[in-house]
Amino acid sequence: ISSSSSSTVTSTINISNAGAITDVNIQNLSVTHTWVDDLIITIESPEGTTVTLLNRPCDGENNIYMDLDDEAASGVFPCPPTNGSAYQPNGNLSDFDGENMQGNWTMRDQDTYGPEDGGSFNGWTLEIESACPVEICDNGLDDDGDGLFDCDDPECQLTKLFAVETPVGCTG
Repeated sequence: ISSSSSSTVTSTINISNAGAITDVNIQNLSVTHTWVDDLIITIESPEGTTVTLLNRPCDGENNIYMDLDDEAASGVFPCPPTNGSAYQPNGNLSDFDGENMQGNWTMRDQDTYGPEDGGSFNGWTLEIESACPVEICDNGLDDDGDGLFDCDDPECQLTKLFAVETPVGCTG
């Protein structure tokens, strides 16, 4: 994170498995930075949903090392938030519930005031809980791992029977 100008650092985690999200947590969020009040940290799902995790926390305190979980006991964290405990984020990680977890997850660490201080974005862990994998009926992949693809998968046959229209790529 530049100490000479405002900047945004990104980090991406790719999830190769498909499945409907039931819970998302961020663990081991680690940022070394003077004056963490300069920082806005967000996460974006593969479907484009963005949640603000931290929005200019803690005034002039230094560094971040914490977990973020909607189900944490408190949204009020110590300043600096460096004890490694779980706290509620500014936004709702439940905004991701129901989305497909597969694809690139991008965390952005924006330094809104660059001159005079900076730091480093050290890392994070993405924890996703999901329902049983589901077959996506129009992507040519075996998303649920049962050896059947798209229109040959019984899950898509049910979709075809009860949906108003046939999923893209499937025929009668």
